[in-house]
Amino acid sequence: MMLDYLPELGIVKERIPLIDHWIAWQLDALDAHFATMPYLFGSRASIADFALFGPLDGHIYRDLSSRGPLIESRRHLHAWIQRLSQEKPSPWPGEFLDNDRLPETLQPVFRSIFDEMVPYLEGILVHVRPILRSLKSGERLPRFTDMISFPFGGSTHCRRGMPYALWMAQRSLDIVQGMSAEDAGKVRAWAESMNGGSFLAMQIPRLRRTGLQAAPAMAD
Repeated sequence: MMLDYLPELGIVKERIPLIDHWIAWQLDALDAHFATMPYLFGSRASIADFALFGPLDGHIYRDLSSRGPLIESRRHLHAWIQRLSQEKPSPWPGEFLDNDRLPETLQPVFRSIFDEMVPYLEGILVHVRPILRSLKSGERLPRFTDMISFPFGGSTHCRRGMPYALWMAQRSLDIVQGMSAEDAGKVRAWAESMNGGSFLAMQIPRLRRTGLQAAPAMAD
């Protein structure tokens, strides 16, 4: 069943070299960062650490065929996974960087997110808007939209969009919108420095999660 999903995700023979290149680049960037500090934002683990740990541990590290070439060959990344796998006392020890500073070593990763993921989200939104207008009460958005092309690994990738990603993006935007004007301004200035201003400007129709799909938010 999982193999049947691969073309939907753009995982086809001719794009395997591009995907392999992208994975290696991302893991190298993370390995370089963890050579400078034990966690993403300092000496203390954050929610972001565990969000990143989930797919890397579950999909790569626990697969013996990928653990060696992708994780164990990058010793700092490997050590980070091992640190998060160990039981820690509560509260978690350590400190975040002063003044909510974001490490410069993570800038390549952030730029990748904004340069690649935001065009993908914008492509999904183009397909979703007309679908929303045609949905009947109680209906959900489809699991996949038509194919979307977007920048990826220095080239172009093509895969079907997942409207569920818009719901996840909306949660992040809601957090920024709930901040004070001063804090939101700092986030906006940082995002613009990472070429991510268009993400904060996205106008996503209100959505809710229903299972692994998104649906229009119910009226109050």
